[in-house]
Amino acid sequence: MPATLRLDLPEFLGRPLFVDLEASGLHAGSYPIEVGWCGLDLTATSFLIKPHATWSEDDWSVTSERVHGIARRQVIADGVDAVEAATRLNAACAGKEVFSDSPSFDQGWLSRLFRDVGVMQVFTLRDASALEALAVQHAELPSSDLEELRERVARHYPHSHRAAADARRAAARLLAIAMPDAVDAIIAAA
Repeated sequence: MPATLRLDLPEFLGRPLFVDLEASGLHAGSYPIEVGWCGLDLTATSFLIKPHATWSEDDWSVTSERVHGIARRQVIADGVDAVEAATRLNAACAGKEVFSDSPSFDQGWLSRLFRDVGVMQVFTLRDASALEALAVQHAELPSSDLEELRERVARHYPHSHRAAADARRAAARLLAIAMPDAVDAIIAAA
């Protein structure tokens, strides 16, 4: 289990929550199968989502399954009910600034989840790049240092195509950009 990171965070960061989703595919009609989130303490949570009755096996992509490594039978067996998934996600995100490093895809899957189960989404998903840009501005990082930090974080927090790990990766990247002097502690928490 990764260590919880404790840093004195710059006030301008607030307390963002990073959300990531994995899905049955990248095509129209695809649906969410895993959701994860992570705060700046780098503690990540995730769960699988059992397909809703209206989500067809026809909208399952074998290519996407190879990328994320989650089988349809696994989400059916181990996933939480889609209504419970929407309720849990609302509880985790309510009142928080919620970010995604892929908001157009992630919001599309969130919209499908909330619409299909008849639950109102109580949070707004924002683009993590806007928060990263703010962090760059506050840290006054030259572009060469910025790219080096991003690459260093990416080596220790790889893009795994699993929701919790990828949400954690986005949080770690923001921390490294906002607090470049703490990058060793951020990497040690990987």
